[in-house]
Amino acid sequence: MKVLLATNSLAHAAGSETYLLTVALALQRLGHEVGLFTFEAGEMSELAGSSGLRVATSEEQLDGGHDAIIVQDGVTSYALAERFPSVPQLFVAHTADYALQYPPQLSGAVGAVVALNDRVATRLEALAHCPQLIRLRQPIDTRRFIPLSSLPSRPASLTVLSNYLQGERLEIVRQAARDLGMSIAVVGVSEGGEPTLSPEEYLYRSDIVLGCGRSALEAMACGRAVYVFGHIGADGWVTPETYEALEQDGFAGRGSRSVTDADELRTELAGYGASMGLANQSLAVRHHDAGTHAAELVAALRRLTSENGARSPDGSLREMSRLVRLEWQTERRALTFEHRLRDAERERNDGLRELERVHRELHKVVSGRRYRLAQALARPLDFLRRRRRRDGDPNR
Repeated sequence: MKVLLATNSLAHAAGSETYLLTVALALQRLGHEVGLFTFEAGEMSELAGSSGLRVATSEEQLDGGHDAIIVQDGVTSYALAERFPSVPQLFVAHTADYALQYPPQLSGAVGAVVALNDRVATRLEALAHCPQLIRLRQPIDTRRFIPLSSLPSRPASLTVLSNYLQGERLEIVRQAARDLGMSIAVVGVSEGGEPTLSPEEYLYRSDIVLGCGRSALEAMACGRAVYVFGHIGADGWVTPETYEALEQDGFAGRGSRSVTDADELRTELAGYGASMGLANQSLAVRHHDAGTHAAELVAALRRLTSENGARSPDGSLREMSRLVRLEWQTERRALTFEHRLRDAERERNDGLRELERVHRELHKVVSGRRYRLAQALARPLDFLRRRRRRDGDPNR
């Protein structure tokens, strides 16, 4: 098959961008002719090119003859439905939080929708228009993410793998790691983090990994002990007993466990066990192998009909693509301003707390015996100084 995979942005490393590259390489290994398309190029499109994939960054660079198209946002779905009206589309939905990544609500754009967890599937089923829904699991390249060492009996290192963790929640993790005597690394574009296109290099050096979504699965495949901890909440350790529920929710870290301070997290992390690594790696290979996922996608693509052909290209879908893209750009700016506002509010609160601390220290000083004694000793000097001023003494 000749398959085109498309996404609005391949500018930065994130979950849906990593998914697209993972699937593209897995399809290529199965012998399919694979191409990528994006409106926003960047480090991920460069990585795709260096991996041997053809990447188009404008519609003019696209050729024809595709047997199927895989999309994961409204922008590319509408645009490609307009350009290739007779080619069936499969939409992969990664989240229920952003309208950009909802499947098109105009019938005839996509033939089926893939949901990667039950939480997203439930939200998609509630949409006014939801084509055939296919439930698959999040794929991980288990050739790339592999265990290079076993876990020690006592953990010595902790890695936060996240693009979103910051502020008080990140400080909770840092404090808990310090209390437990573990080194800590923050990987991703989180506050103080280190962006990377090779997270496995950090995972290999870590005993415990905190993250959510694909981060948790990549760490599992590397045979690490994984604690699901996100910017919203915490869901606890990944174990064979907790795996099913965590997978159904997409390892989202939405707060099934109460972890509100460093003491609670330290208690949770004390549940570490060296056997977690091997168990997690087995779960990742058994349920999340990218090759298996690619084969399931191929089966789904072959079942699709050319539903797109129900619409003739008249420019309306292209206009919808433009509007969805503008909406996402506006929402992205709003999110940026919201984060800046939160940062400013946090700095303001920190400043107020520091001011209160200084006031308390000042009160202790002025109410202390030494300060009162100094005042008493200074009174005669103050009296003489006032008298000189009154008498016009030039040496006052």
